[in-house]
Amino acid sequence: MNNKEAWVKQFEALTGRKPTAEEFAKAKETDFNLEQLTASINANQANAQASDVGVSPETAATENAQVMNQANLTEDEATQSQGVPAGQTEQASQDQAVIPNQQIPNDLSQQQAQVGQMPQGNESQRAFGQPQNFQQQAFSGVQSGQNHSNQVLDLILPIVSLVLSVLFAAFSFTVVAPVFLGLSVLGLIFAIVLLILNLKGKKLLSIIASAVALLAVLISIVGLVVSNSRHSVSKSDNSSSVTSNKNGKVKDNSTDVNDYTDKNYKFEWKQDDVSDLKVESDTVADVVKKHGKATEAEISGDELTLRYEDKSKEDTEQKVTVSFEKGYDGTWVISYIDGIFEANDIDTNASYKSDWTKADFDALKVGDDETGAGGASWSDVKSKHAKPSAAYYTVRTYSADELEKGLTIEYEDFDADDSHAQRISLEFTTNDDGDTYHLSYKYGYGAGISND
Repeated sequence: MNNKEAWVKQFEALTGRKPTAEEFAKAKETDFNLEQLTASINANQANAQASDVGVSPETAATENAQVMNQANLTEDEATQSQGVPAGQTEQASQDQAVIPNQQIPNDLSQQQAQVGQMPQGNESQRAFGQPQNFQQQAFSGVQSGQNHSNQVLDLILPIVSLVLSVLFAAFSFTVVAPVFLGLSVLGLIFAIVLLILNLKGKKLLSIIASAVALLAVLISIVGLVVSNSRHSVSKSDNSSSVTSNKNGKVKDNSTDVNDYTDKNYKFEWKQDDVSDLKVESDTVADVVKKHGKATEAEISGDELTLRYEDKSKEDTEQKVTVSFEKGYDGTWVISYIDGIFEANDIDTNASYKSDWTKADFDALKVGDDETGAGGASWSDVKSKHAKPSAAYYTVRTYSADELEKGLTIEYEDFDADDSHAQRISLEFTTNDDGDTYHLSYKYGYGAGISND
């Protein structure tokens, strides 16, 4: 093997490629000196390594120029090796002479400056002219987005879960305790999901949030129990208040009306309650024991009056009046009872439109004022005027073993025209404990009706 073949083989072994015409011409000038070839390639590699470790671009450019000048190929040899005409080779040599001295240092300095700024990395990135920091910047952008997502999952959402759990627990002792118990359970589920998602990340806050959420559920359960207990106690207090009023003891001879009144009284009287009391026998203490203290009380001389009124409705006249007289020993004893109760079995119309004329009113026959005997029956009146404005039963007793029951019917339409009555009031009395009622009193207004 001659020098040329050995040089070519050595060049390929060191560089992994075939030499160019210029490199071959420069090698021929040195008679294919293998030592100079090795030194030149080592110098180029050292220059590249120096750029990687921060050697200045100017120094690397100068060293490269010196190596290239040492080659110093002749035009004829380059022409012979590649078959290029002598004239073209001369022109190429002149161009090459200009490039190392002028353009190469500047261009190479810029390239090496760029390479010097690149971090040490993959050689393939340099080969394709793509700086390593480009991929690092792209990776940094992705990593930044991942970090932001992790921050939301690891920090922000657990804090939100923790705060909500505390609020749910705090409001669990209010009247809407069941609602906040449900919210606390949802908060616990949310905290557990966060903990599962953060098992491979920073899970400290998620663990704390889950513990607080579980504690909030327990507190909410306690709050619900306490709230229900308070409600039960409140109902019990109200019930016991009514019971104590009914079972309370009062003085039979007190002259202080405050001893007989209750501002929170609830109307509970029935028609039979009137007949259960005994006139001229039962005292005020007996009445209070059975029906509680009254809405109002009034004392005038030797008379005491208790009024039990239904305040639950604005358009009702339900009430019971119990009058007492002072006995020989100074105690208050029942003298009479007068009760008015809604007639719930009679269909009424609050928007009643008058259907009464003067002729209808005059045709009504009034019977005995105490018994109603001979008067028009309620069934006859109802057949023509079925739905009154209001209907009430009355129960009165003025002496022992004597009870009067009646029915009051009202027809009211104050917007009626002149041909119809604006008001008709009828009172019926029964002698057979309410099986039939007969007219004992009538009153009319409007449509030229006269009450004479």
